[in-house]
Amino acid sequence: MSTKNSNNQPIITSDGATIIASGLHDLLHKKFLIEGSTQIQLIPLAEIIYLKASKNYTEFICVNNKTYLSTNTLKHQEEKLPEELFIRAHHGFLLNLFHLNHIKKNNELTACMSNGEQIPISTRKKKQVLEFINRSIIVLDKAIIPQNNTVNQ
Repeated sequence: MSTKNSNNQPIITSDGATIIASGLHDLLHKKFLIEGSTQIQLIPLAEIIYLKASKNYTEFICVNNKTYLSTNTLKHQEEKLPEELFIRAHHGFLLNLFHLNHIKKNNELTACMSNGEQIPISTRKKKQVLEFINRSIIVLDKAIIPQNNTVNQ
């Protein structure tokens, strides 16, 4: 269970986990409306792993292998989703920082998500993505961060 100090700044939990930026916990529990052709679905932001462009539609890839198809474009979704949590990593992908496990550095960068899928990070978006991650994650003690979860430029 996370707690905050009197200045509303995040602190380390009793089990030594790193805390995400203030207010993000509450944001993850908010629901997002996905408009499909036959129904409107409401899902918590924490359940969205990533979004994938599919022509003028958007696929929402979620936990428990659930996928939803929206009749709106990825650009439309990007404008509606909270920028504190979602980042455009590629022309066709929007990632949820909450589900980003680590980034592989080979010839290209690849985002490894919580469901095991690997999403390409475009060369054009590399700097923006790395800055977003470094700005979004609060590291209070580097010793508690596993080596495979670090991000280096």
